[in-house]
Amino acid sequence: DVRQAVAVGYPVARLGERVCAFVVTRAEFGLDACRSWFEHEGVARYKTPERVVPLAELPLLSAGKPDRAALREQAAADATR
Repeated sequence: DVRQAVAVGYPVARLGERVCAFVVTRAEFGLDACRSWFEHEGVARYKTPERVVPLAELPLLSAGKPDRAALREQAAADATR
């Protein structure tokens, strides 16, 4: 169901950085589904995103690549709320 995904780190005071995944999906998608998939694939728990944010579309740079800086800013802003 995931069409596009980008994982970025965002700053936190205690641990330095945490991982947030931004996803564009065909169906509803949440953190529990993400964790289940990573567990099914045998990925260590510490390597899984701690937050999953669904988006209608990823912000892109003029070259067509995901704008990771904008996503980091959004993740950091969401974390302070």
